[in-house]
Amino acid sequence: MAAMEILSWLSFVLLFCILIYKTIKKETVKFHWTGLEKPILGFVFFVILSAFFVEDITPIERKYILGSQRWVLLFYTYYFLFLNEWVSSKKNLQALIIFVTLVSIYSILQTFWGWDIFRSAPYKPTPFSSLEIWRAKGFFSNPITYANSINILGLFVLGLLLNTKEKLFHKENKFYWMSFLLISIALFFSFTRGAWLGFIVGGLWMALLTSRRIFLRALLSLIIIFITAFSLFTPFRERVTKTAMAKNQSSVSNRLLLWRSNFEMFKDHPYLGVGLFLNERKVQKYHYKIQDKQGMVGHAHNVYLQVLVGVGIFGFIFFVWFYGKAYFYLYKSYLQLTEPSFNKAILLGSLGALTSFYVSGLTEPNFFDGEVTHMFVFLLAFSYSIKNRMRSKIESEA
Repeated sequence: MAAMEILSWLSFVLLFCILIYKTIKKETVKFHWTGLEKPILGFVFFVILSAFFVEDITPIERKYILGSQRWVLLFYTYYFLFLNEWVSSKKNLQALIIFVTLVSIYSILQTFWGWDIFRSAPYKPTPFSSLEIWRAKGFFSNPITYANSINILGLFVLGLLLNTKEKLFHKENKFYWMSFLLISIALFFSFTRGAWLGFIVGGLWMALLTSRRIFLRALLSLIIIFITAFSLFTPFRERVTKTAMAKNQSSVSNRLLLWRSNFEMFKDHPYLGVGLFLNERKVQKYHYKIQDKQGMVGHAHNVYLQVLVGVGIFGFIFFVWFYGKAYFYLYKSYLQLTEPSFNKAILLGSLGALTSFYVSGLTEPNFFDGEVTHMFVFLLAFSYSIKNRMRSKIESEA
């Protein structure tokens, strides 16, 4: 997380220095709003309103809530750097893919040996498997954070594969195939069900957007992989079986209770919520209200419910508007391109990544996980810079 924060602030400083230099030299700077400003500002406004007007929020909590909205600054920093091509979009993406692919190799080995080279604390084996294996988490401290980060990038790699000018299995695609397979295997070994679901739905949607034939092949391949993994790999079978038996699986039953308790909390605080992230310290009261005993304390395990209970119905509307508008604009731009190209591949990857991100958010508040947010914001800014460069080109030719 520290490395990501440093990179983010260095990017902001770089943008600031470039803008000063361009101003002094009186050089032209490209400037196009993303089109997402209204929902972003609306959501941030209600986060701030909630932080200042909800009772019993401490100054430290208020500072944390306000600080969490620095993702907006990060988004526009990346966006303007990419829009003006002051940093190479393609080279940055390729460097990120290479890095994540190497981390995926480490993560796969980590599953069987339990390596954690950055932490001295014991790295415990999975509690849900009779075999001694570990959940892949890369360089992160949490496998869920790792899984929700790499599944976004993995679908961008898939976009590059599906929109190549060459045949799908052409030798020119060898690196992207290797990268996609390694990221997929690492994601599988994270044993993160929400990320699995998001990755599958996002990948199938990308295949369907490309062609019905590729979609059917992808669906058949997934069925074969599932049956094989379920039959031969005991930890996967145990993970799936315990999920299906929700009443006997504490992880699932705890989440169901958290969802009920958080929704009851929202009903008591419908307009400004209880303060973003602050539902955790009030949720036990609602556990007692529902079942007359203690339950698991934690976030809402659902990004939409986390927003609803945190900032109320109006902030939630702006948040969903942001999600929907971000998707619609990219989908519209994707449909404008008919021939395979790098731009079309990135737009397809972004549609798959957003689909995965939105679906994964049904089980985790992934938008508020710092490392995941950095990856999401980087790739969204990257996609929107391409979309708006395309728009500028069309306008200049008109």
